[in-house]
Amino acid sequence: MIGAAPIRLGPSQFLVLVAWLLLHATLFVILLAPFIDRHLARLDVQAYEAAFGFRLGLVDEGQIQDWHIVEVTPGGPFARAGFRPGDVPSERDSRGIFGLAATLRQAAAGQEACLTVWNEDPFGNRREVCLAGAP
Repeated sequence: MIGAAPIRLGPSQFLVLVAWLLLHATLFVILLAPFIDRHLARLDVQAYEAAFGFRLGLVDEGQIQDWHIVEVTPGGPFARAGFRPGDVPSERDSRGIFGLAATLRQAAAGQEACLTVWNEDPFGNRREVCLAGAP
């Protein structure tokens, strides 16, 4: 409607509206925080893919999806360290993708950094892989 009068709220109505909006925004952030953290960790890892010679990909494992190392450049820093395609940063031992991001930051800073990974070939093969300093 053109020319309709704007809605006016009293002080108590305005406070209830603001409280309702803040409550919903807080719940939205709380529910999405794990997804936001994983996305930011993925972006952090992605920044190092070319320098260390690997590619991370989201692999559908039936009921869940998880980040796997899907490609390792032959002769690159990841290959020399012993990483293989199909390796998955261990959630239990290395905090998964968060641990991979921390390992890459540490290695890029010139320090040796280790990460526990598992691979389905052979199934459940868990091992620790260490990256030397900066590539």
